[in-house]
This record gives sequence, C-alpha cells and structure tokens, in this order.
Amino acid sequence: MRPDVVLVVGGAASQDQVAPERIDLPMIKKFTGFGIRVVGVEAKSAAVSVIPLYRAADIPTVDNADTAAGRLSTVIVLAGADGHYGVKETADSFLPNIPGADQR
Repeated sequence: MRPDVVLVVGGAASQDQVAPERIDLPMIKKFTGFGIRVVGVEAKSAAVSVIPLYRAADIPTVDNADTAAGRLSTVIVLAGADGHYGVKETADSFLPNIPGADQR
C-alpha cells in the first residue's frame, strides 16, 4: 500500500545541521512525481528555516508545527488544505480554514 501523504520535517538550530537541497528537495520531488501529497513543516524555534525552499517546491507548509496552533494546522493541511500557515514571514495565514467550522 502506498502512502497518501508524506510529512517532511525540516528546520534546524544551525546551518551545518541542514541539507535541504541534498535531501529534502529531491525527496519532495520524487514523492510529488508519484502523485503523493507532501507537506513541509518546521518548529517555530528553528533558527535555520527551510520553509522558503518548501514553498518554492510548491508544497503546503506550517512554520510553527511544535505549537498547539501549528499541530492543528498540520493536521488540517495533511487532510488536504493548501497554503502556508504559521507565524513567520513565510506564512500567508495563522490557521487554515477548519472544515465544517462555522465561518461567520
């Protein structure tokens, strides 16, 4: 059975701890090439952000996945919401629309 969605967790405390061009981006390209949804996330506290690279790879992102709001956003995005969520400059919105929630 093949996966429906893949969660890629990035970000790091220092530049020498990340290699998104070597690891993350080829993996994202391979999965999306198979038609598998890919979601990219990182912790709010990540000193080195990979979200701009994930955005450029045209996958939905959450930049505060280690917070309560970020965990909620991650679940909603894994379920199919598109966009870029969180608290950093790369986010378009704090939270995605919650399916079934009253949108008044």
